[in-house]
Amino acid sequence: MSLDTDVVTGATALQQRIATIRKNLNLPDLTNEIGALLLRRTQQRFDKGEDPDGRRWKPLAASTIAIKRRLGYGQKGILKRTERLRRAIRLIRGGSGTVYTNTGAGVRIGVQDTKVAGYARAQNQGEGKIPARRFLGVGRLDVKAVDSLLRRKAKQLERDL
Repeated sequence: MSLDTDVVTGATALQQRIATIRKNLNLPDLTNEIGALLLRRTQQRFDKGEDPDGRRWKPLAASTIAIKRRLGYGQKGILKRTERLRRAIRLIRGGSGTVYTNTGAGVRIGVQDTKVAGYARAQNQGEGKIPARRFLGVGRLDVKAVDSLLRRKAKQLERDL
């Protein structure tokens, strides 16, 4: 039974890879562990100001920087003025009032807080003069991290047999 993997990207590819591994190795359901891994990676990228593909977010406009300074938030990074958006990023259950990404791993990651979801959507997708600063999504390195987790679990399962 072969565990070799081509490098793949995106939620659909991740979903296919997990299904193949589950089928071939009869692994127990890893949805919660995979969800926790992807959530942690999403939050780490948010903290670095990077999109799912590792690209830095567009810098703030000079006018936005001036407003932040005037309001006393001059040293806060992009999307970090109150930290409310960062704290709202979670594993999503249900769907009402949310902005999220389907990871392809049986979990969704996003913002369910209805007071933050509209702001999150505008920032993640871009709206009007606001450039997209994507913080939700599954990137190539996320797929590799999940694949690595599954390989470790498969080896552990083989040792336990």
